[in-house]
Amino acid sequence: MSDLISCMGCADMQQGVPEAALPDGWDAMRIPGFEPAYFCGGCVDGGMMEQYRAQQGLPRRARWRFPNGFMALYRPAAKQVLLATADGMAEISEREAEQLVAAIAAALAVRGLAEQLTVEARR
Repeated sequence: MSDLISCMGCADMQQGVPEAALPDGWDAMRIPGFEPAYFCGGCVDGGMMEQYRAQQGLPRRARWRFPNGFMALYRPAAKQVLLATADGMAEISEREAEQLVAAIAAALAVRGLAEQLTVEARR
């Protein structure tokens, strides 16, 4: 994500947006293999995002699937993280996101030891 994003539904733009963050009121939709499509609050409220979703043949948010990866966007005003995974979409709080990052880091930190123990157990 660059520091300039444009709304897919109108000419609105936001400059200086940090990497992987959404301005207040904005939302995003991603077609796997393509850059995310951003929508300003007015276009979200006006149904432009829903119209775009329908035109692209994407399922509704609760059933989104990303078979080849995931996406995470930070919503500073709401202090939330929007996650898109192979299992669907989720909005989690900053605290939950921090706990998730810590849990993933802890799991990856022991992977070398786990592989070593597995090799030793096979001997």
